[in-house]
Amino acid sequence: MALKGTTLAALAVLLAAAGAFGACGGDSEALTLEEYFERLAELDAEFEENTDALDAQLNEDFESIEPDDFEAASALFVDFFDEAVAEVERFVDEMDGLDPPAEIEDLHDAAVEAGREVANALEGLTETVREADSEEEFAALETDSSFEQASATFDESCVDLQDVADENEIEIDLDCGN
Repeated sequence: MALKGTTLAALAVLLAAAGAFGACGGDSEALTLEEYFERLAELDAEFEENTDALDAQLNEDFESIEPDDFEAASALFVDFFDEAVAEVERFVDEMDGLDPPAEIEDLHDAAVEAGREVANALEGLTETVREADSEEEFAALETDSSFEQASATFDESCVDLQDVADENEIEIDLDCGN
């Protein structure tokens, strides 16, 4: 079914883009740059692990349905997107709870806002899937640019943070946009 190949590839890209970087939250005192980027790396690793598991589960679940069963495929995607939205929101909430050093507070805030936009766009895609009654309607996912735009902004925020780490000789790879 056309639904499987094209959309699975798109979903893998969506999750990879959303997982560009992260941080842990809950601190009441501003972190040093080193501590901040250490936390980013920790959350990034957790996010990557969780989204890789979601992607693997989706692929495994697809193997159990008939190739032309639109309703079953649609249900799988709704579940997948619901879980992906929850994971992105968790990631962004934890990042938002981080108290960055003053010199990168604006970059941090921009990254959090961009992450929220990614979650909102992904939620919009979830509604598109939920409401689709046919493969043609489902194909609207491939032409919806809201996620791509939000993801590009998120990636730019990631690159800005990566630049700060590099300028300060902090060894970290935020894997921006990969």
